[in-house]
Amino acid sequence: MLKLFFFLFLFCDINAFVSLPPPRPPFKIISSKIIPSNDFYNKNQSLPVTPVEAFQPKSDSKLKYKAGLLFLAMIWGSNFGAIKLLENILDTSTLNTIRFFLATISLSPWSLGITKDLWWAGIEIGLWVTFAYFSQSLGLETIDSNKSAFICSLSVIIVPLLNGLRGKKIANIIWISSIFAILGVGLITLPSMNGNGLKGVLQSFGQPLGFGMGYVLLEKYKSKYAGKELSMAFIQMLTVFTCSLIYSIIKQNFVLDWNILAQPNNILTLLYTGCITSAFAIALETKISSYVDAEETALILTTEPIWALLTSMIFLHESISGIDILGSSLIFLACLVSNNLNTFKFKIKDELIE
Repeated sequence: MLKLFFFLFLFCDINAFVSLPPPRPPFKIISSKIIPSNDFYNKNQSLPVTPVEAFQPKSDSKLKYKAGLLFLAMIWGSNFGAIKLLENILDTSTLNTIRFFLATISLSPWSLGITKDLWWAGIEIGLWVTFAYFSQSLGLETIDSNKSAFICSLSVIIVPLLNGLRGKKIANIIWISSIFAILGVGLITLPSMNGNGLKGVLQSFGQPLGFGMGYVLLEKYKSKYAGKELSMAFIQMLTVFTCSLIYSIIKQNFVLDWNILAQPNNILTLLYTGCITSAFAIALETKISSYVDAEETALILTTEPIWALLTSMIFLHESISGIDILGSSLIFLACLVSNNLNTFKFKIKDELIE
C-alpha cells in the first residue's frame, strides 16, 4: 500500500512538472546578436541593463529629425536672398559682423557651464563654418543667390569623401544619390562660369567644403557632448562673429549708415539673418546631428537651393530657365532615392525581428 501511494505521488509530481511551460532562455537572438531576454531582467532587476525592446530598430525613429532637416533647408534657402538684399546696402564684412553678433546674443543663455574641451570642439567647428559663411558672402557679390545655393549643396559629395578619408565605409546608395546631386548642381552653375560669374562660382565653392567639414565634426563630437548642442551652437556663432569683427578691423571698412539701418525692412532682414537663419538654424542643425548621420544630413540639405530658387524668384525677381528646373529636379531626386531606401531597410529589419 505504501509503495502504491509513493508511486502515485511520484507520477503526479512528474506530470505537474511536464505540464509546466518550458522556461524561456535568459538570452534572445536578434539580428544575429545574443541579447538578454526580458525574463533575465525580471530576475536580475539590480543589473544596469536595457530591456530587449530598446535593441529593436524603429522605422519611424528618424522621421521627425529628417523633417526638421527639411525645415532647416527651407530656412537656409531663404537666407541667400536675404543676404543678397543686405549686400546692396552693407559691406560684406560689416554685414557678417552684425549678423553673427545678433546670432551670438541670441544663443548667449547657453554660454554658461562650458568646459574647456567643449570650447575647443566648438571653435574647431566654428572656424570651418566661418570659412563657409565668408565664401558665401563673397560669392553672392557676383552671382545670383540661387546659383550660390546650388553650389552650397555640393556638401553632399564632400561629406562622403571626408568620411572616406577617415576610413568610414560609405553605402553605395549615398554615392549614387551624390551623382544625381552633382549633375543637378552642374546644370545650374555652368551657365554662370564666365567673367565675374566664374570668380563668384570659385569663391562659392568654399561653402560645401566648410559646411561639409562642419557636418563631419558634428557627427564626431555628438556622442561626447550629448545634451550640450546649444552650447556648441553658441561657440560656433561666437567664433564666426569674432573672425568677422577681426576681418572688419583689419580691412578698416566697418561702417554703419544708421539712416539705412533704421528702415524697418532692413532691421527685420538683419534680425532674420542673425536670429533665425544663423542662431536658430545652427542650433537646430547641431541638435538634429545627434540623431542623423552626416551623409543623410548633407543629402537632405541639398533641397536648400530649391527653396533659395523659389525665394529669389519671389523677392529678388531672379529668372529661372528650363536648365534650372532640370537641375533642381535632379537634386531633389537625390534626396528621395537616399531616404526612401533607408526607410525601406528599417522596415525589412523590423519584419525580420518580429
